[in-house]
Amino acid sequence: MNIEEHNRIDEEIKTYFASSERATIEDIREQADFAINNPIILVVLESVESSVIILNEHRQVIAGNRDILDALGTEEIDKFIGMRPGELLECLHAAEGPGGCGTSKHCKTCGAVISILSCQAISKTIKGECHMTMSRNNRLECVDYLVHVTPFNFNDYKFLIFVLQDISSIKRREVLERVFFHDINNILTGLMGWSQMLENSNPVKAAKKIVELTGYLKQEIDYQHTLYLAEKGELKIRKTCVDVSHILDRLETLFSNDKLRKDKHIVFHNMTGTLSFLTDMTLLMRVLVNMVKNALEATEKNGNVEVYTKKEDECLVFSVHNKGVIPEEIALNIFKRSFSTKGGTGRGVGTYSMKLFGEIYLGGKVVFSSVEEKGTSFLISLPLHIKP
Repeated sequence: MNIEEHNRIDEEIKTYFASSERATIEDIREQADFAINNPIILVVLESVESSVIILNEHRQVIAGNRDILDALGTEEIDKFIGMRPGELLECLHAAEGPGGCGTSKHCKTCGAVISILSCQAISKTIKGECHMTMSRNNRLECVDYLVHVTPFNFNDYKFLIFVLQDISSIKRREVLERVFFHDINNILTGLMGWSQMLENSNPVKAAKKIVELTGYLKQEIDYQHTLYLAEKGELKIRKTCVDVSHILDRLETLFSNDKLRKDKHIVFHNMTGTLSFLTDMTLLMRVLVNMVKNALEATEKNGNVEVYTKKEDECLVFSVHNKGVIPEEIALNIFKRSFSTKGGTGRGVGTYSMKLFGEIYLGGKVVFSSVEEKGTSFLISLPLHIKP
């Protein structure tokens, strides 16, 4: 999208959240010229050790500092003048709104847009957090930002000083502390308890439990290591020819004794028969296991989780369905890295990893639907490379 398209005023454009109105090209250039020649704005741009963007009242970029240019990998801000923050940073949802950044359904939960609108409403500095998912160089990137928005009015201009501080490393550490270490500790506690039973009573049962828990421990460590490599773009995939029925058998085996399945049923519907295709079995299983786990957690006692496979055009589709419904405020955040319905800061990477593994590494498409009449379905659609 060029600058003319970015900066047109189109009152016919609808919005799901913030205003879609933009300044004219002439106004944008006048504002940018003023900003780069204003000594106060220049001091702000040069003195703050974070990414700083100057926005006009329509949330459009008119200036930026060296940190934001480095983050964008450019020497000039000119080609980004008139864009909004999400468009500048290549947010996945920026293009979904009818009027660009700030106007999609997902923007209702965006900490950046909310902070900007709050700042404009009360004319005071607002601090918030923004969890942004971006697609760069065929890689899914999730960045957590601390945002500060400060009003700056000069003559007839109403500007906003928009500061972004990358806190992704902090959020990742929270995930480790609250999820990974928590789960590892639970497994180790179980291992210690069953190890004591080896000496005291029922050594056969204790030995089986120790083997089972050791397997869980290895799975958890392997999963976190895989996620770490995937986020760095260093994960190597290993595609082999596998049969759809074999994948479903593996899922059945994995959940045969899972505590989540207690008093619940998993029903498999193989509508592709003995179809074979090329994929990375390990990554696909990680995606499907997360889908089934989420479905089981949302299913009531004696309820069913339905797993389907079918061929659509040149794609193979796996879908996992349950009768529950995801509230809109949760649905809008479902694929964000640090979001979880289970509570606690920094929890939850399961749905995010579905998107990361399924789309970036397997080359498929991961989506979901959740409506009152039909329930919730998570789907992964994969390009079908049929065995010769």
